[in-house]
Amino acid sequence: MATCTPAWTRFKHVTLHYGKKLGLHSAELTVKKRGYVPGGGGEVNFSCNTLKVVKPIQWLDSGKIKRIRGVASCSRMSPATNPRVIDKSRGLLNSFLPDVYIYNEHLKGDKSGKSPGHSLTLYTESTTEVVLSVDETATQQTLPEDLAVNTTHKLLDVIHAGGCVDSSHQ
Repeated sequence: MATCTPAWTRFKHVTLHYGKKLGLHSAELTVKKRGYVPGGGGEVNFSCNTLKVVKPIQWLDSGKIKRIRGVASCSRMSPATNPRVIDKSRGLLNSFLPDVYIYNEHLKGDKSGKSPGHSLTLYTESTTEVVLSVDETATQQTLPEDLAVNTTHKLLDVIHAGGCVDSSHQ
């Protein structure tokens, strides 16, 4: 498994969620190309309003997890990769919560980066609007099921640790 900065999917679904709480209401992120190690080649467009004052937020109650969402992404790999990741991750998560949906994002051609790779981003939504997240990026040699198990176990560890903000956003 490759160690990387948080995936753009995580930034889009979690970091921008926190940004909106702070006052970035028009923040928008569009992924044009998704790049993986070692060649990269990803492209994103980011735009947001300028803040004169950052609104403070205070979360004391993490609430109960009401849904889990995610994005399985791969580029320059077989289209069968993502369904394997999704099936394995959902199989593990559905024993805890029935409302689990993981989107399939298979990129090829102009929308893919320079290197093959795949990733899984998982995030929770709670009854108090707390969002916890994890992501994992892997090379072509990593089995899709291994990616799913590792990422899902990381998410369960984050949920078990509790809190209102995951460690990557602290």
